[in-house]
Amino acid sequence: MVNGLRGKAVGRLSLLAILCLLCACSKKQTVREGPPRAAVEEGLVFLSAVQGNPVCMVVGIDKYRSSGLFSSAKTQWRTNAWLLSPGIATYLGVQKGKSKEGPSAPVSLTKDRLLFTTDKEEFVYYVPGKAGKVLLYTDPLFADRVRSSQEAEIRYGRMPAKLFWNNRTVEGSVLYERWAWTDLPREKQKVPFPGLEPGGRLFVLWGPGGELLFLEKEAETADKGAIRFAVMQGRRGRWRETYQVRWSEPECAFSSPPCAEGSEPFRLGIPAWDIKGSLEVLREAVIPAEEPGKEGQAPEKGPRVQDTFWTSLRTIPQAKEQSPCAFCLLKGNIWVHQDQRAVYGIGFLAKQP
Repeated sequence: MVNGLRGKAVGRLSLLAILCLLCACSKKQTVREGPPRAAVEEGLVFLSAVQGNPVCMVVGIDKYRSSGLFSSAKTQWRTNAWLLSPGIATYLGVQKGKSKEGPSAPVSLTKDRLLFTTDKEEFVYYVPGKAGKVLLYTDPLFADRVRSSQEAEIRYGRMPAKLFWNNRTVEGSVLYERWAWTDLPREKQKVPFPGLEPGGRLFVLWGPGGELLFLEKEAETADKGAIRFAVMQGRRGRWRETYQVRWSEPECAFSSPPCAEGSEPFRLGIPAWDIKGSLEVLREAVIPAEEPGKEGQAPEKGPRVQDTFWTSLRTIPQAKEQSPCAFCLLKGNIWVHQDQRAVYGIGFLAKQP
């Protein structure tokens, strides 16, 4: 009888010890390993020009499903954003958060910054600061093309957008891209922009006439890295895709300071579409010369209106975190069936961790 009671006591103590151990381990919220988890990556590239100089904003959103040992599954998300003009790459910072909704749901941040998608699928990104206010506002996001890449479904589209900087409104368009995984590959790393692996490069070329060319380049050397994918939207909005693209860039493309004047240009060739081009890095904004005043009229004192916009962009503070990407802005020409067209360009490189 006594031995039976002792056995029950020992069993209860053992059970209590196991429960205490499990409770202690549960506080670590260890992410499960094993089955891959669903994930969604979204990227927006705002494309515009002011006084003949490109102005861009880049936003990357990474969302993936995770769960603790004893907690329900949650979506963890991370966003990165940059504001770019010739000679200036301002990193607006990284934001992180968690959500009970799945990775397909839009993120929502309403602290000192606003980042959300409206009921009509319009994207809003707002950054207040002592130097001024930055606001990116798009038309409803709509991906009108779909392609598959191994385990991911990739959608992309282009829609009108506006960038507000203090009292200045810059109209342009947004290239929107969305990668979605049903099963997340084990080797997938957190990336600052969809499809941009460490050491990889992305390039977007666009022209005033409405054409757009998007290039993905593998993570190799600048000259040897192969183009993984290229898509082009013509002036009438028609999309075309190809893998047969020749693209070369100088070694100084993403260096700081950027390429010096007279450096080797960027070169583009798409034989199937009879397209070729040449572009150079913009080291600073090229401001039009001041128009001569009327005879007998003294020139106005103070900064020119043309200079004010570019000077004010330099007052936006850099984030404390180190930017995971390097950028360059380009300007040049492409020839489509011997028809010359002026184009702008933006390139971004994912830094090695």
